[in-house]
Amino acid sequence: MLNDPSAIANPFYLLAPSWLGLPMVILATVATVIASQALISGAYSMARQCMQLGFLPRMTVRHTGETEEGQI
Repeated sequence: MLNDPSAIANPFYLLAPSWLGLPMVILATVATVIASQALISGAYSMARQCMQLGFLPRMTVRHTGETEEGQI
């Protein structure tokens, strides 16, 4: 910001050099996919625990993996 006062308008994209734009977009996309999978797994785990504790009615859970019970 001190070197380029015009960076105040868009500081996020000016944190990295312009040639690093595409790799940063790819990294952000991969991070988004990983985070969404973690969110889905976390929601499944919470729903399953609520069913076991009786806070939610029993539902049919179809597992996609034969060896892993937590794999949905």
